[in-house]
Formats: sequence, structure tokens, C-alpha cells
Amino acid sequence: MRIAYGRLGPGNRTTLPKEVRAALNVKAGDTLSYRFGRRGEIALAGAPSSDTAYLQSISFTLCEWSSGEDAAAYDKL
Repeated sequence: MRIAYGRLGPGNRTTLPKEVRAALNVKAGDTLSYRFGRRGEIALAGAPSSDTAYLQSISFTLCEWSSGEDAAAYDKL
């Protein structure tokens, strides 16, 4: 088993080592997923771009209202 190490920097940010990026086949701007195991382990994977595109396409439906008119109508409730 190979092990790669990284370090948390300011703002709790880290840079994925080159070998990890290559193994995950990810690049800057790609979405990652974190899967939490029962024993405290975390699996890191690249999230399919179709998942991201889908979530972005429905994001406007995840809000109770989406326009200025809606906000004004509900403002005094």
C-alpha cells in the first residue's frame, strides 16, 4: 500500500499531492466526494461531473422563493 502525505494550511486548505490527483483523475475545479466510514476512515473520490451538473440545474428549486417579487410578497410573513 502506498501512502501520500499532505498538510493543512491556512483556512484548513490542503493541496492534493500530484500522485493522488493522478490516481483520482481530477484537476483544479473538479468536485470531490468524501465518504465517511464506520471506523473513522474517509474515502476520497472524484465526483462525476454529471452529479454536479444535475445539482446545479435543480439548485433554483431548492429555495422557497427565487425572485425579488417572491421575496417582497413573503417579506412580512
